[in-house]
Amino acid sequence: NDAAGLSAPTSNWTANYDNNTKKLTLSATLDKNYNQFDFLYSGIDYRNMTATQKDRSTVEMNMSHLFSAFGIGFINNSDFELTINSIALYRLRKQGSAAIDFSQNATTVAYNLSAADATPFVSNSASYTINGNTTVSNVFAPDAEQSYYMVWPQTISDAYMTISYTIEGEDAPRTKTLPLEPEEWVAGKKHSYNIKFDAFGITIETTAWEEP
Repeated sequence: NDAAGLSAPTSNWTANYDNNTKKLTLSATLDKNYNQFDFLYSGIDYRNMTATQKDRSTVEMNMSHLFSAFGIGFINNSDFELTINSIALYRLRKQGSAAIDFSQNATTVAYNLSAADATPFVSNSASYTINGNTTVSNVFAPDAEQSYYMVWPQTISDAYMTISYTIEGEDAPRTKTLPLEPEEWVAGKKHSYNIKFDAFGITIETTAWEEP
């Protein structure tokens, strides 16, 4: 049954609550073609308001994030202006569901993700110009207010990134494939990558996890 008062925030979501099992199941496709929404949930904190001595103490809400997030920056360590034509991430798991179990005092989450998607997670199609000796914190997300994309928590094992870019003074674009280091994308944390360009070419580095 649908949870009372709960509706999916966008067309790529479904939300269902089973009152018998006390489980909330959320299904979603997470990529840039849909509006980005985070989802927070809390454990259970009971108050009996029908008892003679009503418990009016504060209800504790210890919130947890359901999703992980990633962002991509760019460091141009050259004197040349660069035009970023496109960036694409391959082998991400974009479709999945999460069953949040509220039947026990300790809330648990079980994720069920699809296989790695052959369709890439692609940046905006519009080109992006970066001046020489300039660092840009966000070259992937759609606007300045959204520097990270929501993704399902998952193990990154064989994912890779491709970037198409044009160097100042050149007519033909160049393309580079950059493998991502195997790691865990954990719920409630956001992960950052920096693409670097210098005299030795293009490389990618992983920065530390950050709390939301």
